[in-house]
This record gives sequence, structure tokens and C-alpha cells, in this order.
Amino acid sequence: MSTSITPAPPDIIPTTIDARRRGLQAAHSVAASVIALSPIAPMGVTASCPPYDPNEPHVEIYFYDGGAGAYQAAAGVAALAAALGFPVTRRRHSGSDARAYVSAEGMHAGVRVHVWTLLAEVVATDV
Repeated sequence: MSTSITPAPPDIIPTTIDARRRGLQAAHSVAASVIALSPIAPMGVTASCPPYDPNEPHVEIYFYDGGAGAYQAAAGVAALAAALGFPVTRRRHSGSDARAYVSAEGMHAGVRVHVWTLLAEVVATDV
């Protein structure tokens, strides 16, 4: 039994691959820059570039709550948001999860950056 694979037209694939590579490089560069700016070290950093939209790189910065560290996690989001010039929002995580979700989002060097934490504290309503 043999399988035949028809390659995609060469004029489409390299353009998409190159655009995604450039997007990933931009996201990783911004991630490194944002880590250096952050007064409090984040728990995690993710740099990504979706294959369906290679011109939309994205960086996600996560601060871990861990219960007793709630102050530092929220302070980490606030401090990094201030350094980047992003507004901070605080709301219920979801309709069924009343924990506080603190986040900031904006563009830095042409890349969307999302900074967030999920706190152990409960929020009665969105604020």
C-alpha cells in the first residue's frame, strides 16, 4: 500500500511559515523585554503565534496566587501593568467561579500582552 501526499503550492507555505516565524520571534523578544521590566518575577510566560493568524503574536504573563501570595500576585499584575502603561481590571472569574480575576492587556512593541492572576479571594460582583 502506498500513500501519496500532494504538497501545498510553494508560493503559499513559505510566506505563512516566514510570517509565523517572524511573529514568534517578535513574541519571544517582547516576552524577554517584559520580564526585564517586571518589578516582581512572574510565575509563567507564554509567547505564541497562532497558525491561523501568523500576524497576531501574543504574550501571556501569569502571576501565581498560591493563597498566601495573593498580595504579591495582584501586586505583580499592577506593577507590570504600570510599567507597561496598561489599565488593570478586576472582576469575578466567571459566573460559577467567584474568585477575583485581575488582569491588564495592551500592545507592547507591536505584540499583544496579557498579564493576569486568579486570586483565592472571592468577589461578590464585578467591580
